[in-house]
Amino acid sequence: MSHIFTVSDEQYKAIEEAARERGLPPEEFFRSWVEAVRQHVEQEQVDPDQAWFWTPEWQAKEREAEAAIAAREGTFFTSEEDFLTSLDEE
Repeated sequence: MSHIFTVSDEQYKAIEEAARERGLPPEEFFRSWVEAVRQHVEQEQVDPDQAWFWTPEWQAKEREAEAAIAAREGTFFTSEEDFLTSLDEE
């Protein structure tokens, strides 16, 4: 059985960036992601306390966050201490 996934140019760029950060070709990174999803679906075991994570709404937020990270948007901290210091500065 085979499936065809269609992704937008923006989504593919995010995949490329995530793959590059992990030192993988985009196709290999995407294949490993698809395999992880397949295994999750086959297990059909979702901890009830974690079910919120797999809702379509939350998964959309996860994709949005991944795209923002790939685009280098937001603030990045080099350490936990730097992050905590930034909270005190606000």
